[in-house]
Amino acid sequence: MKFTDMFAYLEGYVTIQADGYFLERFLNICTRRELNIWNLQRRGAERLTADMSLASFRQIRPVCRRTRTKVRILSRCGMPFLFRRYRRRRFALIGLAAVFILLWYTSGHIMGITVFGNSRISTETILEHLARSGVELGESTHGLDSSRIRNRMMTDLDDLAWIGINVSGSRVYVEVVERLEQEQGVEMDQPSSLVATKDGEIDSVEARNGQNMVKPGDGVREGDVLVSGIMDNETQGFRYVHAYGEVYAKTRYSLSREYPLSYEEAVDTGRQTTRYTLRILDKTFPLFLSRKQPYALSACDRSEQEYRTPLEFLPSLFVEKEVWREQTKESRSRTPAEARETAVEELDKELSGMITGDTEVLEREVSDTLTERGTLAVTVTLVCRENIAREVPIDPPEEENTKETE
Repeated sequence: MKFTDMFAYLEGYVTIQADGYFLERFLNICTRRELNIWNLQRRGAERLTADMSLASFRQIRPVCRRTRTKVRILSRCGMPFLFRRYRRRRFALIGLAAVFILLWYTSGHIMGITVFGNSRISTETILEHLARSGVELGESTHGLDSSRIRNRMMTDLDDLAWIGINVSGSRVYVEVVERLEQEQGVEMDQPSSLVATKDGEIDSVEARNGQNMVKPGDGVREGDVLVSGIMDNETQGFRYVHAYGEVYAKTRYSLSREYPLSYEEAVDTGRQTTRYTLRILDKTFPLFLSRKQPYALSACDRSEQEYRTPLEFLPSLFVEKEVWREQTKESRSRTPAEARETAVEELDKELSGMITGDTEVLEREVSDTLTERGTLAVTVTLVCRENIAREVPIDPPEEENTKETE
């Protein structure tokens, strides 16, 4: 809608039909009196149609008498007629005003934030840092400085390689590019040594430069020097080098836990209650009366579904679903063998999450002891082979640098 059309709609206008022999004179007088008339269309020698503002139409009666022109209204349009139609319907007017206010508000404020491209950095973490930078639901979209927000996000989150912030209507789309996972090395022209990142027994040394300080079979502690970047031999003398390579060692990862032979287990009874909650922006609307837990003993499964409207300036509707399952406690017992099997499965899974992808598992050791408390104490140990070398820079003493310069 053009600005002039919008102004005419707010002021109100009518479409008229004028009949008479002196239509040209009728139009000339309207022009001289600065009556607002437009969209003229001839319908014959003695008839025309036109649009006229409501204020101008109220002044047209003397012109009609003077030119002997008959004028009738074909249609009415604009806010004054709309208000007149609903003047006895207060709630309809209030609703209409609320719709206009809602449209005005949503068109200039953030109604939704979509984050994509992230894997290691959680969406919750990104949204939290965006909120600190002024990007959150309900905030104004005007004056968003994407460059400033990007720089602050890159400073706050080390794993960010790049972040793009695009505003489309009342929605903000955040594209995340994460840094590649790689070991922090030392520049090749910087003297360095290889030190142990953890305790272990040396299995093999594959150093490509530097002085070996350990050999297979040696035990080392975290922080011990494995390959030194300080070399001193008869041919080349005393010098600092960049030591690099791999030093593989046998390492051990252990977890211990007690498992009772007699215990109580929560079992579903089959009864359940489902609750729904609506969320728009930061407002929640529970669709249930009582907020109390429905059962004395229960477990809850939560899920959330987003419903987006076709119009981007309207906020998304989130529906949170809670399924409460009634449970009861039942006494159970198990043999030491069954407790050991459960323990090995649980502890083995936790230990697998502690080792890196390039670590080789050589063997698994399991030990258990029956305690006086009626529990089985189980220890699971993974014996692994992995590279424990890490490059650490060396800062040569100034005296050495001075001697080399001389």
